[in-house]
Amino acid sequence: MKKLILGMAIVASSFAFGQKEDVNAKLQAANKTAMDAYNSKNYTVAAPKFMEVYELLKSNGQDDKT
Repeated sequence: MKKLILGMAIVASSFAFGQKEDVNAKLQAANKTAMDAYNSKNYTVAAPKFMEVYELLKSNGQDDKT
């Protein structure tokens, strides 16, 4: 649960640093899909989407391995 909350905080902080609009849209969509799947206990869908969020953040210089 701590990792999930930290992940959400990272995503939220990424918006504060003014990323490109298209990356923000992709990030928001991937995070929403991941969170919806996670909350529905559909972990097979949530896991790849959380990885997508991580890769999007990493490509923008926010490489947090937590």
